[in-house]
Amino acid sequence: MTEFKQYDQLTWPEVKSLPRYTPMVLPLGSGYSLDQIADALNNPTVAYLLPPFPYGWQGSGLVVSDSILESYLTNIISSLKDDGFLNTLLVLPQGLNLNLSLPWIALPSTNDVSTTPALPPDSEKGKLILMPIGHTEQHGYHLPLSTDTLIIDAIAQGTAVLSSSQAITCNAIWC
Repeated sequence: MTEFKQYDQLTWPEVKSLPRYTPMVLPLGSGYSLDQIADALNNPTVAYLLPPFPYGWQGSGLVVSDSILESYLTNIISSLKDDGFLNTLLVLPQGLNLNLSLPWIALPSTNDVSTTPALPPDSEKGKLILMPIGHTEQHGYHLPLSTDTLIIDAIAQGTAVLSSSQAITCNAIWC
């Protein structure tokens, strides 16, 4: 049985010590079967999940052009390959057809992206939407790779609380 670990919770020394054939998985959205992902990877002992890419495709709530989405995904996977990781995989929602030259699989998701509400919810129209997105990168030897995301998320949450009539943060339900 494959053990899935969160890549962004690692520190740089832990990443540096990983065997470069360790599977790295980038899901678009969430709600995928880990068993199906493990099968697609030939059931390794351990695989690492990168933070899910939350939007960009039709049905995700915020759509960008396919060429922009393809460029962004290619950049992320290329960065992993530049770091020596040879076993990468994108997990896409079924029905999404991108022109990718990267390893990918399409799987059903328990999150029905076809019913994802539009951004923002009607009750929040007219407010500034804060989308806290940070890099997953090294921050010294003692901090997790998710440091940027943790900081910007705290700033966005605090800003939304202090100016609730003017700003909101996106969340897992509609972002």
